[in-house]
Amino acid sequence: MTAEQIRHLAGVVSNASLAELGVIGYTEIEKKGWKVAGISLAVFVVCQFIAVRLLGTAKRKELTENAEK
Repeated sequence: MTAEQIRHLAGVVSNASLAELGVIGYTEIEKKGWKVAGISLAVFVVCQFIAVRLLGTAKRKELTENAEK
């Protein structure tokens, strides 16, 4: 994958996690479903962690590609 594709994937993961938290997490908070809301929050945090790692990978790949030129 190119650095641009990795950055795009990181954005998709980040946006999907926000949507998941907004739809599932908020709905469960409104219904007082604290267990599911907590799981939703955990999924959000893990997805954000993955997105940040992907961005780091894209940056390293970009630096490597620029160093080779």
